[in-house]
Amino acid sequence: MREKILRTLMLLGLSCGLFTPLNTLGSGWGIERGRADAGDAARLVVDQVALMRARKQIDGAVQRPLLAERQRQILGPSKGVVIRVDQLTEKVYEWWLKDVMGPAEAIAGNPAASCEEAKVAVQQLLTMMRQRQMVGLETEFQETFDTVRTKLAKRCREEALDECVATGRFDQIIQTEVGLQRDHAVMPLSGIDDSDKWVDAAFKQCAIYELHFVSTANFNGKTKIDSVVDVKIMLKFEPPEGGILNALLGGTKLRDLLKGETKGGSNPFLVSVKCDFPPDRPTCGPGGTPSNPFKINVLAMELQHTDFYVDPNGISNQRTVGENKLSLEFHGGLMMTQAVIQFHGGGGITIPVEAGGTAFAIAHKKDRVGNAPIYKVERNNRGVYPVIFDFIYADQNIESRTSATDSTEFKLIHKPEPTPMERAPEITKKPLKPRPKIGR
Repeated sequence: MREKILRTLMLLGLSCGLFTPLNTLGSGWGIERGRADAGDAARLVVDQVALMRARKQIDGAVQRPLLAERQRQILGPSKGVVIRVDQLTEKVYEWWLKDVMGPAEAIAGNPAASCEEAKVAVQQLLTMMRQRQMVGLETEFQETFDTVRTKLAKRCREEALDECVATGRFDQIIQTEVGLQRDHAVMPLSGIDDSDKWVDAAFKQCAIYELHFVSTANFNGKTKIDSVVDVKIMLKFEPPEGGILNALLGGTKLRDLLKGETKGGSNPFLVSVKCDFPPDRPTCGPGGTPSNPFKINVLAMELQHTDFYVDPNGISNQRTVGENKLSLEFHGGLMMTQAVIQFHGGGGITIPVEAGGTAFAIAHKKDRVGNAPIYKVERNNRGVYPVIFDFIYADQNIESRTSATDSTEFKLIHKPEPTPMERAPEITKKPLKPRPKIGR
């Protein structure tokens, strides 16, 4: 019996060696997004320090009676040395519930904590639960532990969504859900929404972009045409049956999910067009209508980003990781305008003139995909948020004795539509009444 009690105390001592992060900056996207405030960041530090202090206290509380018991075994029974292990175990239990489980649960649900900081607390609690199972104490903290795990899942989801809303990066949403599914397979988790529905809802809020490009093209053959076309295309994920998460994990390409095209009306807009058909001098003007739409499929979109992590010393930190890459399939549309040609002998005719399309096709023919009017555009030039990428796509070439040049300025703009956040109501504290002075 004595050996079992000592073994229990030793396991409790080891389980309290918490690897607790210390955060003095409120790391994570909750602060950036406005989900967390200075009060949340301050509370996070308090809870993290509480875990660090708890580790030292439990180590001392366990080591002292173990040392006394070891001395008793060596020297034999001694008057005045009474070890109440049962009382110690009860105190350790109460202390663990209040000073370890409490702060850990608060960290897991604190919007100022990064997902990694919340994971550290839960990982340590998981280790403690497994150690308790070894000594037959498997149910005492199970309900609280499940609550902490649910808060961790919610915290990591919020963190992933906040980053997407704040920067336009969406890879972490998929990575977060894959991790949750893996954890759920090992230890079922209740109390959170279905992964597929949550991913679709998150993408609907944050993975929304506008590709704005202005093409200045020059076509020089038997005829000469100079044009400027201004185009805006909204790019969104189109969830297939079964959801975005299952589609990507099942091998569906990004190009089939994130795409968009012009819908007509005043977009695209023909800013200007000039034409020259020697020997006549026709008149061309803007106001052309699209004969087929401009289309975009996103092949890849990677963003260099901030990674919040906990270093080997238990200190919360951040670093810049990843690379910038935008890869598009550009389906060149056509703009048709009317050219009025006056004959020298009098009279004239009106003919349709293709503005921009042919010149773009010839100038960028080295980027053409097959024989279709599709072009692969890749760049890594970041813009100033909300512009995520900002670059000039320019080239010139000759085809069938006709030369063409094009310079297109591309801007990929992030346009999230986040659902309003719900924050817990703040508690209004009443000021304390002044103490009456003694003798008055």
